[in-house]
Amino acid sequence: MSENTRLINIDGMTCQSCVKNIENNVGKMNGISSIKVSLEQKQATVIFDTSQTNVAAIVEKINDMGFDAEEEKPSSEAPETLTLYIEGMTCTSCAQKIEASCQNLAGIKQISVSYPTKMATILYIPTNPPDIPFILELIKQIGFRATLSRLTPKITTAKIKISG
Repeated sequence: MSENTRLINIDGMTCQSCVKNIENNVGKMNGISSIKVSLEQKQATVIFDTSQTNVAAIVEKINDMGFDAEEEKPSSEAPETLTLYIEGMTCTSCAQKIEASCQNLAGIKQISVSYPTKMATILYIPTNPPDIPFILELIKQIGFRATLSRLTPKITTAKIKISG
């Protein structure tokens, strides 16, 4: 199994119902591990198994739903991922509050916060990195505790199954 993370630009969304509709329908496709759609950024972050589906099929599914979707073209410099562990969230509204507070900060290309995993994933361009101490303090000021989880150099996700 080979997982890949891709950004898909989506035009035509007008409300959170559009977001949920895309997340629910694409999330049901074979091979989709995760999809997070941002209305504000007009973008989806999709993690999928490349042996079961591909970006073209995901884009086609979103287009078939009446939206205008296309894979984000890679910039000359690949984004890097910063992962934060966040304590104190009690619901998805908490995750949305963190996203709304951080999404327009300098250096952040995209932020996706997951309440179930208590993780925030921040995509940024290395030549314009975000101010990490400022982000940690901002999250603290809105009532949560964030700690740096890991810094990974690629937009690639791997799942590891440990037995025994």
